[in-house]
Amino acid sequence: MPEAKKYSLYAEVALGVGVRKCFTYGVPKHLLKEAKIGKRAIVQLRSRERVGVIAHLTSHCYLKSVKEIISIIDQLPILSREMMRLLEWVASYYVAPLGTVVQAAMLHGLADVDAHADKAPKRQSRGTRRPMDIVSSLPAGLWSGLDEGDEAIELSSEQRDALTRITAAIDAQDTRPILLHGVTGSGKTEVFLRAAEHVLKGGKRALILVPEISLTPALLALFARRFADKAGVFHSKLTPAQRRDQWELAYRGDVDVVIGVRSAIFAPLKRVGLIVVDEEHETTYKQDRAPFFNARDVAVMAGSIFKCSVVLCGATPSVGTFLNSSKGKYQYIFLSKRVDSRPMAEVSVIDMRKEALEGSAILTKTAQDAMGRALAAGEQVLLFINRRGFAPFLTCKRCGYVFRCEHCDITLTYHSATESIVCHLCGRRRPVPTRCDACHSEEIRFIGFGTEKVEEEAARLFPGANILRMDSDAITTRRMYERALASITRGEVDIIVGTQIVAKGHNFPHLTLAIVVLADTILNLPDFRAAERTFQLLTQVSGRPGRHGKQGKVLLQTYSPNHYSIKAAAAQDYLTFFKQEIEFRRRLGLPPVTRLASLIISGRDFEKTRSTAERLGDVLRQGRAEDIHILGPAEAPIAKLKDRYRFQAFVRSYSSSRLHSFLASKLEETKQAKIKPSDVRIVVNVDPVSML
Repeated sequence: MPEAKKYSLYAEVALGVGVRKCFTYGVPKHLLKEAKIGKRAIVQLRSRERVGVIAHLTSHCYLKSVKEIISIIDQLPILSREMMRLLEWVASYYVAPLGTVVQAAMLHGLADVDAHADKAPKRQSRGTRRPMDIVSSLPAGLWSGLDEGDEAIELSSEQRDALTRITAAIDAQDTRPILLHGVTGSGKTEVFLRAAEHVLKGGKRALILVPEISLTPALLALFARRFADKAGVFHSKLTPAQRRDQWELAYRGDVDVVIGVRSAIFAPLKRVGLIVVDEEHETTYKQDRAPFFNARDVAVMAGSIFKCSVVLCGATPSVGTFLNSSKGKYQYIFLSKRVDSRPMAEVSVIDMRKEALEGSAILTKTAQDAMGRALAAGEQVLLFINRRGFAPFLTCKRCGYVFRCEHCDITLTYHSATESIVCHLCGRRRPVPTRCDACHSEEIRFIGFGTEKVEEEAARLFPGANILRMDSDAITTRRMYERALASITRGEVDIIVGTQIVAKGHNFPHLTLAIVVLADTILNLPDFRAAERTFQLLTQVSGRPGRHGKQGKVLLQTYSPNHYSIKAAAAQDYLTFFKQEIEFRRRLGLPPVTRLASLIISGRDFEKTRSTAERLGDVLRQGRAEDIHILGPAEAPIAKLKDRYRFQAFVRSYSSSRLHSFLASKLEETKQAKIKPSDVRIVVNVDPVSML
């Protein structure tokens, strides 16, 4: 046999094929000068040509034979060495293939280009979309409150002190994260905008992450006015062409500030001086598919790698973030007052066990009276219910049968607008049944209520009111969203019925009353973070009314008035909530006191999936250390999703490093033992934000 060809240089190439290792290729002589870490290379894997990214270069190779790189696409690396370090950390921490992580970082789709594409990213004019382009198309009414010049905004003493501390950290290149904690309406946004301006004056750039739900047209307008054409924007509604354009603007240094959602953490900005994570507690920062990274935690690591300041903002910090600040790992800044000394809303708890439901099955007499007074005064009312549809489920009065999705293990929700029952997981729908599927009885009952039922009830109680429903069923496009917000801002709406898309990040000048129709909807979910999410959501809703001089009022209707999360939200007392919640977590050994990973085993065949889950459980328990705790596997709370049966296991440890090394070794054992049929998936999610 001929001797295998030797190369003076070898490249470790990350390919998005779901394999944790990189693939080794020889670098031919004519590509030696071109081969650089962070460049895309065309290689052959089996019989297919694929695009990968060079992760490492080495002069040593212990394989008997290797294929060689076919060509290198880029003239310059599209991923910097610092970005490659960050992506490798993401792959290690989240126990994910580096190639999959690299693909996630390719915001513009450059991992999927034609193998014979041009050698480097080109500046594209088509579809380029900067904040100024977005602002020019905003409906009239969204400019309310944005027309004054920036110089008209005078910082409060608390804001000035906060800005001084943040800019001092920026100038000192202090990479210890800063928690900017402030009550709703305390001016946190103005503080971090001025911090970003400070960074730009020093010749560096800023990255600002916001949850998708908070990336409102008004916020984009504010950024456009501040940073004009030096700002780029990344969000999920951009077309592939627009996303590529934004990526190239950042890559070429044509923008100094990037505002974006979760994926923007991988924007190719150079000389980053500041990363801001607004509403850092939001679960939407956690990717819901592989790789399951949390952009907030990636931002913290990015600060360390890029040598820049990281500011985490919010009115209701996550328990983990606040714990880190209380331990001194994070710097802590608190804004205790609203700007212009505006009073906080008055919050009252209505005990649904005692309060009369006169003339309504949804709104108490107290709530109805408060609505009447607000509407008579020409003020707006928000009816908040974190549940879409008309009724959460249908049941047969005779036999008790509950209509469920055939493809997912959840109840079907009735939607009156389409006269259908819908699965909120897979989206499948069917006409409203007239007979029970089990006993064929015609006695079908609608149980519970959602936004559609609340809207109908509000119209019945206040027939002359102009009512607007805002949920993902009623508002299906970004343009509809913008128009709805403009209509509210202009005062054309009397009653807003909505889910959390109206609870966060909005500044409605005419809103003085918010009623949480049922504060218990999240509290009773089978998730240890239920109390934390309840507190956060109620606090956010309580921050909407009374922002423009008039006293705001909030009513919380609940069957659990004595639960500490509801009492603390009513008192707007984060510290009291935190103390009780962290004690609960410590007592049960739950995050953030411990570290947690979930493993979801799913497949279309129930027995195959169950058997794989059992065998995985055996592998996990074999030879584990004392501080590694295994829970399950057992059927997941949502036992079937999109025709796939689901089992779930949890791995818990007090040590993050031991948890990660344990998971990596056990996944390798699982692969070697070949316990998994090809049609069964095992998905690892480190630091899951949901137990479902």
